[in-house]
Amino acid sequence: MAQASFMDRVFQGIGIAVVIVVLVAIFGSDEQTSQPQVIEDKALKIGQDQNYSFKFTLNRAANINLKIGTRNNQPVSFFLLPANNLTYAKAGLSFEYLPALSGKEVLRENRAAKIAAGDYAFFVKHGVKKGWFDSDMPAASVEILLTVD
Repeated sequence: MAQASFMDRVFQGIGIAVVIVVLVAIFGSDEQTSQPQVIEDKALKIGQDQNYSFKFTLNRAANINLKIGTRNNQPVSFFLLPANNLTYAKAGLSFEYLPALSGKEVLRENRAAKIAAGDYAFFVKHGVKKGWFDSDMPAASVEILLTVD
């Protein structure tokens, strides 16, 4: 039986590597390379004692990533809550929310958490109702990015 030369083994190794690369390109790998799905990507202004909200549905448990910040140093409070609590939040009443994806009087936050399937709302509020002796607060310039993995 003849022994293969060093160069024959190199070319054989290159051939196997090419086949593996082609198979991975055709069938993909086990790694997840998909991009996060954007739920909300918005820049807006929220006036004193005003709010912004939106609803969304998760069909399965998922990792939620949130980036929120203000561009003009005006703090905001934000809450991820069950959708059926949004009416209470807008009315200024007590409501349930997910603490891991919520914050009070913040300038910039990055949060992430895994949450169950269901109907949700995201609620952002700036300032408080102006009293007789309170000065006006400028509107908050807010950037929101909410994604799901």
